[in-house]
Amino acid sequence: DKSVVRQAIRLMEDAETATALPGRGRGLMTRLPSTAPLSRLLCAYLIAHRVESADGERVFEALRIESAGLASDRASLEDRATLLAMGDDLDQLCAPLPVAALQAFERLQQHAAYNRLLGLFIDGVKAFLTWRGEAWPLASDLIVETYRTHTKRVVAAICAGDRMGARGAEAAKLEALRKTRDAQLTW
Repeated sequence: DKSVVRQAIRLMEDAETATALPGRGRGLMTRLPSTAPLSRLLCAYLIAHRVESADGERVFEALRIESAGLASDRASLEDRATLLAMGDDLDQLCAPLPVAALQAFERLQQHAAYNRLLGLFIDGVKAFLTWRGEAWPLASDLIVETYRTHTKRVVAAICAGDRMGARGAEAAKLEALRKTRDAQLTW
């Protein structure tokens, strides 16, 4: 039945596993899906099970710390060069800027870990925290400076292949950002 086929195609497009080519009889092309559909499902699962934001933050921090450690072990020479070059881009950041602008730097670190499953869970928990938490559309001068300083330390440890140093620097970065955010919320 055509309606069943159309529904199946819509499901594959929603899951980002296929794209229907425009025009009659053009066909269906498979594609490598992004983490977005699974992130949405993970968010829905966490919300349905009434997971608290504080628990989500702890999980997010643990995943980010593990990712930094893996990146220090697995980053290729090209990854290390890209991460080191990122320092110049970090120096160019001027507040206020959208918090989303910082995600590009996080993605570079995450990519260097070469663990898609870990990346999926980081994206999913981050999306959950966005749904549940306060909206932070703009990063202040203090947030940007804190982020810049600590991210450079994480990158230095990753590029040196220092697993414990990368994990410690990432933990310090997340702690500093949380404290800065909390202090700004009380103003």
